[in-house]
Amino acid sequence: MSSIQKFAREPAKRVLAVELSRIKESSIIELEDGKTKNLIETEAGTQLNRVFIVGILTEVESSKKDNAITMKARINDMTGNFIVHAGQYQPEAAAFLQANMNNNIIVAVIGKVNIYTPADDPNTKIPIIRPEFITLSDKDTRNYWIQEAITKLEQNIKTKGIEDSYYTTKIETVKNFLMENSLPSSKSSETIPPKIPITASQQEQTQSTSSQNPESIHSSSKLAVLDNGLTEQENYALELICEKGNGKIVSVASIMKEMEIGQTEIEAILHSLQVKKLITRKMPAFVEPVTNFSQVPV
Repeated sequence: MSSIQKFAREPAKRVLAVELSRIKESSIIELEDGKTKNLIETEAGTQLNRVFIVGILTEVESSKKDNAITMKARINDMTGNFIVHAGQYQPEAAAFLQANMNNNIIVAVIGKVNIYTPADDPNTKIPIIRPEFITLSDKDTRNYWIQEAITKLEQNIKTKGIEDSYYTTKIETVKNFLMENSLPSSKSSETIPPKIPITASQQEQTQSTSSQNPESIHSSSKLAVLDNGLTEQENYALELICEKGNGKIVSVASIMKEMEIGQTEIEAILHSLQVKKLITRKMPAFVEPVTNFSQVPV
């Protein structure tokens, strides 16, 4: 069943591999411009089209079909494996995976989820992530992401009344790992800010901007806050900066044009992202995502 909708960019949702492995339903939604998008609902009740995941890059291999090379990878978040495919339409992500074929590193990925159904087993639904953005991450960021994702999953299965050891066993295993490593449990994760590295010069720049524009955060925080702690506009702006920049600087004008907003609105959004240490300002006209995570051996 499909319905026609106006285009609305789906926020990237945090979801654990253990939840994404159980797809309840997937549908195709027709958009007004003639395009379509997949909408997926997990057994635990999360509806998603795009995801934000963090985990260990454990396997990478390349395959070739019709002269097109696809990089296939597995990313483990301690509850299971995500399958990631990057091909000719994801050149930056494919290049990243190819460069790290033999490296067990922690990565962060934003991407769209497609469902693959084997021809000989129509009842099987295999979620495959097409990465829009991929970068090196670190253990602190991964552990914070896991805490937040576990909290969300526990809320969902409680709401759904699901009592299944498939979820609870893996959740408890990860919680024990966090406790053994002297990390807070998921119950207190809401009070813990994400630890993203930032240089002293970046910190000074953020403080300077904050003192010049103290009311920007207040006006931005009136918007609906997503489960990743950002407002919808902040989430959209950050993803645009990451996608357009891919580790390089991005013009503020291009973000304004893409979001169809004015100077006052973009300044409030960028100020908020700076304070949260997710971007840095490169002169008034340019910004850059904070992607200089250290490579952490596992």
